[in-house]
Amino acid sequence: MMTIRPKAYDLKQVRLSAQEGFVLSRVVGPMALHELVDLSGLDEASVLAIVRRLVDEGTVDVDPPLEPAESAEPDEPGAFGVIDEPATPVSLVSPAKQKMAAFGMSDVGVARTNNEDAFRIAEMGARGLLLVVCDGMGGENAGEVASALAVDAISEHVAAAPVAEDAADTLRAAVDEANERVVAAAVEPGRKGMGTTVVAVLVRDGHAYTAEVGDSRAYVLRGGALMQITKDQTYVALLLEQGLLAPEAVKGSVAKNVVLQAVGKAPSMLVAQRRLALRSGDRLLLCSDGLSSYVKDDEIQGVLAKSASLEQACTDLIAMANARGGHDNVTIVTALVDAARAEKDSAPGETFDETLTTLRPYAVGEPADDDPHAD
Repeated sequence: MMTIRPKAYDLKQVRLSAQEGFVLSRVVGPMALHELVDLSGLDEASVLAIVRRLVDEGTVDVDPPLEPAESAEPDEPGAFGVIDEPATPVSLVSPAKQKMAAFGMSDVGVARTNNEDAFRIAEMGARGLLLVVCDGMGGENAGEVASALAVDAISEHVAAAPVAEDAADTLRAAVDEANERVVAAAVEPGRKGMGTTVVAVLVRDGHAYTAEVGDSRAYVLRGGALMQITKDQTYVALLLEQGLLAPEAVKGSVAKNVVLQAVGKAPSMLVAQRRLALRSGDRLLLCSDGLSSYVKDDEIQGVLAKSASLEQACTDLIAMANARGGHDNVTIVTALVDAARAEKDSAPGETFDETLTTLRPYAVGEPADDDPHAD
């Protein structure tokens, strides 16, 4: 039987993803692998892959020693590839062996030394496939704390939610819980003012349910055309919508980085939500503004449409952002929808708008507890 034991380590020298840190936090004493699986809520293959990383980082010991890992094929049917640093792959395999594939990558960029982004790809069985990207903000490394807390809170809430609960309600409540955790943690020294954007997608029963706070984005590529299915909650987006700013003036605007709300910045907020009826072959893409600020939508469209794999799309898009200065962290999560996850195939003449429903719009000044939830 494998026994996993925690070790003393220097936190500043450890580089772990939010999910790896979540698993490490469960190792409070010697425990068997199956106990760690039960505590983490992940499948055994995922936990074993993470344990390998923890051993490499010197945060845990394993007895007996692990056998050398076999090479992973993250884009094969039934596999969910996750890369938190370009040189550190971790494969998450769906227990149900669905064919929908997902892949994520985060990069610190060229100008910064600290990555405040976090992401999560989690197969939740009957609850669906969860995709999350968070972009942290705050001084003294607090941004990375906020984003890690948010992805943990959202995934833990969705994993524990009743299967029969409405998917949109589950996702909104998960983001609300993330806000509560970040607000509570922000009272600690060095964390005042920390917060994070959130864009989350829950794929269930042929639909993609979105939840958004801030300016991280979600797109869908369908039939070669790219559509943004979230709406930036920024001052610039508000000015553009009201016709008070010309599109060509956005780049030079001093307001381009002003986010109107973020998780952890206030006790309550309004989680914007949409529902997209999926079609076979749709490609979803979630990203932090480290991508959207440097790579145009038509360029994202071209890379997604031409890339042979989800991993290649992530790699190429991050390289493009870095080549243009790399002044921000950049994080991307992509997913390819197969027929089993789609509501149906695209119908002749069907427009994109016919498959997209706004469940909860974001409007400046609208109370956070106002929940229209109307189609």
